[in-house]
Amino acid sequence: MNKRLAAVCLVFLVLPRFSAGVEDQVNPRELFSEPVTVVDQNGAVILTRRAMGHPMVMDWNGDGKNDIILGAHAGMNTTKGEIILMENIGTNEKPQFKWPGIAMPLGGGNAEFDCGCSGGGALELQIMDWDGDGKFDIMADTYWYPKGVLVLQNITTDKAKPEFKEGEQWKRVNAHGKGSGGGDWNNDGILDYLFPVNEFEWNVYAGVKTGNQQKYAEQPSMRASEFKIVGNDKYKNMWFTATPIAWNYSGKHGSGSQITEIAAVCMVPDTNICDINYYWLDRSTKTVTRMATLATNNANRTRLGFGDLNNDGCMDLLYSGGVWSNGDETQIYVLYGKVLNMPGAEERKKKLEETKKEEEAKPVVKAPEPKPEIAAPKGYNVIYLTEGEPIIAKVTGFPNGRIAYETPSGDTGTLNVKKVKRIQR
Repeated sequence: MNKRLAAVCLVFLVLPRFSAGVEDQVNPRELFSEPVTVVDQNGAVILTRRAMGHPMVMDWNGDGKNDIILGAHAGMNTTKGEIILMENIGTNEKPQFKWPGIAMPLGGGNAEFDCGCSGGGALELQIMDWDGDGKFDIMADTYWYPKGVLVLQNITTDKAKPEFKEGEQWKRVNAHGKGSGGGDWNNDGILDYLFPVNEFEWNVYAGVKTGNQQKYAEQPSMRASEFKIVGNDKYKNMWFTATPIAWNYSGKHGSGSQITEIAAVCMVPDTNICDINYYWLDRSTKTVTRMATLATNNANRTRLGFGDLNNDGCMDLLYSGGVWSNGDETQIYVLYGKVLNMPGAEERKKKLEETKKEEEAKPVVKAPEPKPEIAAPKGYNVIYLTEGEPIIAKVTGFPNGRIAYETPSGDTGTLNVKKVKRIQR
C-alpha cells in the first residue's frame, strides 16, 4: 500500500476477500487497499468479541497517533452496549492497539446502554465537538433505547481516564435508527448525519458548524424517497443495510459537484455475508448507482466507520461485524485510502511535490571508486590498517596480543591489533 507521504510497511494479516466484481464500474483498488486486520500490542489480530462493532477514528490523547473508538454490544449476545477506547501504542504507519480497551465511563459509571435487542441493537457513533469546547464529543445512536440519539459530552480532565456525561438528546424524527451514517453528503466540508428511519427510508441532516462547534440542522436536507437506487439487484434493490458514509473518496467530486460518493454496508439476502459497496449519488438525475464492491465481510450485521487512521491525508474505512454467538467474526478491518482527500490534503500534496523537486534538483554525489585489491607475493599477506597504507608481509606470530610480521625484504615488526582493519590472505 503506497499512497504515500511516507513509506509505510504494514504488519497486518490480510484475511478477507477483496471483491472486484465483473459488474464494477470503477476499480476499487484505485481507491482503497485490500482490507487488513487491526492488531494488538503483541501484533496479534484482535477479536473484540463484541457484536456489531462500529469502529471510528480519533486521536484521543493528542499524541499525534490515531486511536479507535468502538461502539458495540458489551458481549456477543446481550442487549447491553458500550463505547471502548482502543489506544494506538504503535505508530500511525504501523498501528498497534491496546486490547482489551477501556470502556468509556459515563457520568462516573460505565458507558453502558441497553440497546433493546441482542440481534439488532448497537451503538453507531459520530465524533465531533458538539459544544465547541475543543474536546471530542460523541453522538451515539442507541437504536431502540428510549433515549434515542444521544450526545455524550466529553468532561475528561485526565487523558488516561476518559469520561463523558449524558448531554442532550438530539432532536430528530420519532423513529429508531438502523445503522446511522455520516460523512460529507453535500460536499461542503462539514460532517453531516444520516439517520435511517427503516430499511426503505433514510434522511440526511446537514451539519452546521460555528467555530469549533458542530451540530445538525433541524430538518433533513436529503431523503431516500427523492432518489432511485440503480445496480443493487443483488440486494433486491433495497437501500443500504447500515452506516452509509459519504466522502469525496475519488477526489473528483468536491465543492459544487452534483455527485456524492458513498460507501455503505449491504447485506446479501438470505446469507450472513455483508458487502462494503461504493455508490455515486447524483442530485441532478436523482439516482444512486452502485459503482463497485470494495470488500466483503463474512460476518452478520457489519458496521462501517471512517477516519484517516494512518494520518497520511487519505480517508480510510474501518469495519467490523458479528452477532450472537460467533465471536470469531469480530475482527476490525481497515481499507486504507489511496487518494489525498482529507482537509488540507492539497497543501500536503503540494508540499510533497516541492520536496520531491528539491531532492531531484540536488547534485548526485557519486560514491568513490573502490581501490583495487593489492596482489601479494606467494606466502605473504596484505595487512590493511585503520590508518595509513597497507603492509605486504607475512604474519609470523601474535606475541603479547600483537601481530608480528616480516616483509619480503626481511624487515620485521609488530602491530597493535586495534590498528589492523583486516588481513588479506
